[in-house]
Amino acid sequence: MPEQRGLVSCGDRFLMKLTWATAGLAAAASAVSYAVWTGVPDPMPIHWSASGRADGYASRSLTLMILPALMALIAALIQVPSKVDANYRRGLDVLMIVVAALLFAVHLLVVLTALEAGHKIPMAWLLVLLGVFFIVIGMVLPTMPQNYVFGVRTPWTLTNETNWKLTHRFSAWTMIGGGSICALISVAVPGECALWIGVGAILMGSLLPVGYSYLLHATQLDSTLVEAQEPAVDLKKLS
Repeated sequence: MPEQRGLVSCGDRFLMKLTWATAGLAAAASAVSYAVWTGVPDPMPIHWSASGRADGYASRSLTLMILPALMALIAALIQVPSKVDANYRRGLDVLMIVVAALLFAVHLLVVLTALEAGHKIPMAWLLVLLGVFFIVIGMVLPTMPQNYVFGVRTPWTLTNETNWKLTHRFSAWTMIGGGSICALISVAVPGECALWIGVGAILMGSLLPVGYSYLLHATQLDSTLVEAQEPAVDLKKLS
């Protein structure tokens, strides 16, 4: 019983850290919106072409409030109790704060772009944010137990635990690889080509695990139970 209470307490502390961190991001984003309210145009640019030029606009109030509101919602969702597997829940919680951090970075990027005279968004920064996001997803995926909500959900991973484990071990490499290419490509390739290569790397990294899952099934390589892979990230250390 004391050990169980200790584990629960540890989990509670982990959730509180994530909640405060996410709430802090929401508050910081709201503070940024308040600080620039009178300095940005109304409407504000919210969509850009592949060349980085603004081609879509929305009201200032909506643009400055929507992402901070989503971050606050994520902070609230982290506190929602759940009876799912502890490792699965921990992975989802980490993923939610990563999404919140991405939203915060995108919010800053949108605001900075709106303050610029030409409203041209720096595509290199956008590719870096997208690449880092997929790298973190790739690190979290191998820690996720078999489930119907998050992960590489194919008919073969959902019906065979070994297929699930092997596919997610493979997906860690493809997602991290695709994310790394996306984050670094703007340094080597200028202009719109960097965007298409970066997005293509992300798509390839996301789709290859689906084909790998089928290959395991078709060749019956997933028919023998294997030991689960060690997590790519020891999420317990975060608590």
